[in-house]
Amino acid sequence: MQCRRIFRFIFILVTVMLSIAVLSLQGCAPAGKATLFVAQEDGHVLVSTDGGANWRSRLTRPDTNLWDISAVDEKTVWAAGQGYTADDGVVFRSVDGGNSWSQIYSGKQQYLRGVSAVDSTTAWATGGLYPMDLELRKSVSALVLVNPVIIRTAGGVSNWADKTPKNMFWGEVSRVAAIDADTAWVTAYSKEGTGAWMTDDGGVTWVRRFSRLNVQAEDIAAIDRDNVWVVCHDGSGLYSIVFRTSDGGKTWSSHRFAKDELVRSIAAVNDTTAWAVGSQGLVFKTTDGGKTWVRQKSATKRSLHALSATNPGNACAVGAGGAIIITTDGGKTWRKQFSTNKTDFFGVSMVTAE
Repeated sequence: MQCRRIFRFIFILVTVMLSIAVLSLQGCAPAGKATLFVAQEDGHVLVSTDGGANWRSRLTRPDTNLWDISAVDEKTVWAAGQGYTADDGVVFRSVDGGNSWSQIYSGKQQYLRGVSAVDSTTAWATGGLYPMDLELRKSVSALVLVNPVIIRTAGGVSNWADKTPKNMFWGEVSRVAAIDADTAWVTAYSKEGTGAWMTDDGGVTWVRRFSRLNVQAEDIAAIDRDNVWVVCHDGSGLYSIVFRTSDGGKTWSSHRFAKDELVRSIAAVNDTTAWAVGSQGLVFKTTDGGKTWVRQKSATKRSLHALSATNPGNACAVGAGGAIIITTDGGKTWRKQFSTNKTDFFGVSMVTAE
């Protein structure tokens, strides 16, 4: 009888422990339906088709720095950057889930910081144009100002058109958020300061919907033509500010983060929910349209440069030294992904199957 009781106790204990283990694994398991694309500064793209559990590396071009990446679905993805020997802005596209890449754009004396894809044949890219070639710039010790660049291809990947408005006088166009082939938002500089500009006619005309002096834009996220979020830092470089509009830029609300809480990237999934990430592993989330931001424990102290989110539960951020963090529970827990590559990451795009 005593042996039976002991055996029953051991059986119950083991069952409970196994149940706890299964629940724990379920709570931290990767989002199996998520496909992730991460842009490296050395021309490689990391790809995961199982929510970050496993990764493979694919090369676009060996002499390229990749600054941004945008996935349409699990197969079609675009990447943009700059060749560091040929000194050209470049755009690559893959239609087989990142296994192979084709260079579909090259612009001399350019660099491209942002790319936003609409479908397999339509995308926007933004950056800067140097007023002099590489050899001349090397001989000039003074700061070389750049001119803005906005390009778009629609209906044919080799048919790129310059969509830069003439009243953007100088400075790079840092990021772009495309809604469709005709509608897009960009952050740019002009003599009036940092601005957010919008087009709804394919870039024929641009209207400045946001302008602030003494701030510099870091990133932009657009849900549609009306709901837009812009991340900036002030002139001192000590404070970050998120601006948000829900009426297409007619009015803007703002949230100022605490000193040294520097955020660099924002991803919004609807008109109330967004994440922002930045220096020293900072992660913030809002669920009330930006009125309040709650800091989340991110599982890394490395600076985070880019962010992608597909719904209120799933998001991925990447950054310095090969940092990759993922949440599948709305940010309650972030898990750090294993990576043997310590190269900095500057772009990430997440796609989740329905």
